[in-house]
Amino acid sequence: MCDPVVHCGEVGQGTNMKLFINLLLGDAMGAFAEALVFGTANGLGVDDMLEVVENGALDCPLFEGKGALIADRDFESRFPVDYQHKDLSLALDRAGDLGVPLSQTAAAREAFSAARGSGYGREDMGAVVKPLESTVDVTVEDD
Repeated sequence: MCDPVVHCGEVGQGTNMKLFINLLLGDAMGAFAEALVFGTANGLGVDDMLEVVENGALDCPLFEGKGALIADRDFESRFPVDYQHKDLSLALDRAGDLGVPLSQTAAAREAFSAARGSGYGREDMGAVVKPLESTVDVTVEDD
């Protein structure tokens, strides 16, 4: 499915790796959505925000790709809100079993819960921005 193939250990460790990477993905996407709405509410243009992100320490394919899709209002499902919510829930359950606190992930899951509750569960995970936009009556979109 990807290159390189990473052997994670005994049977079951691949699932733990999937939860690890999707936990990070969900936390990052939730924070990115909040930052975009914050910037938009403060009068910043989405193109300017994305240019700053893409040319600084936070440059990564997630922000570049999802930022452009959000700005274009393209929420066609690539990895749906419902799946991201499920994986964050599974990670939180596993962390609870291990006694590992995941406060950032709990907050991210609630952001995805809000998106699901607003009817965006089948849309791409970038739709996590929509309930935030609605709350402050702004839209993160191309100028």
